[in-house]
Amino acid sequence: MVKNVKEATLIWGKQNLPPKHVRKFIKDHGDMSNRNNKCVHLGALRHVPHAVMKPLENTPYPWEQVCKVPILYHITGTITFVNEMPCIIEPVYHVQWSTMWLAIHFKHMHFPPFDDEEPPLSYEAIQFELDPDEDSAIVDWFYHPKQPVNTPAVNGSSYRYRSLTLPIMANLCRLGCTLLSDCPDCNASYLFDKKSFFAAKALNMAIPGGPKFEPPYHDMDVFDEDWNKFNDMGKVIIWNQICTKYKVAFPHLYNLLP
Repeated sequence: MVKNVKEATLIWGKQNLPPKHVRKFIKDHGDMSNRNNKCVHLGALRHVPHAVMKPLENTPYPWEQVCKVPILYHITGTITFVNEMPCIIEPVYHVQWSTMWLAIHFKHMHFPPFDDEEPPLSYEAIQFELDPDEDSAIVDWFYHPKQPVNTPAVNGSSYRYRSLTLPIMANLCRLGCTLLSDCPDCNASYLFDKKSFFAAKALNMAIPGGPKFEPPYHDMDVFDEDWNKFNDMGKVIIWNQICTKYKVAFPHLYNLLP
């Protein structure tokens, strides 16, 4: 979901400049008419993937109407970066999406989506209405872009360390139970955890229904021509087809890789 993203502050060295400064700068140099800086334009091409990734990384969430971010630009107007790294508090972020599931209204779209008969969709901010009494622990900062930074709950804007109080955690648990699983059985996610995914990646395999990875080992046929399952006395030769889930669950028993 892409919304109207506006710049708030421009950084030039150690000085913060207003947004109208870069607007005038883009207006004057946006067409790249200065042919004297052709080498600079060509050199900026290698940074284009990063410049495209940063706006996608800072795309406004459904509960945000406008996302104001600082930007960093080259003095020749060749390239501009979003100079912001989004940081979140994991339990609060989970509850924010949980409240979106309760507050959002789904609409049917007709394809092609940009057809002449398809009315435009309004991407307005959607915020769950919190109760001032029941949600008093989080109502003041729940949808704020910079969640409780100036409080003892977090160490700062990096959110590296947090210590949420018991009323806050209880309130978040009550609102976030929508996206929590009701199945207490740990076997429900068998072979669908990080340990199993790492084992499947190391074995060049893919769990049925799971993610696929780029194989870390190439040319496996010539991995070790002097050692195989036929001349190793410590191996048991199994001629039947072995299921992938067996190889992932018991990697030291059914595989030749170390």
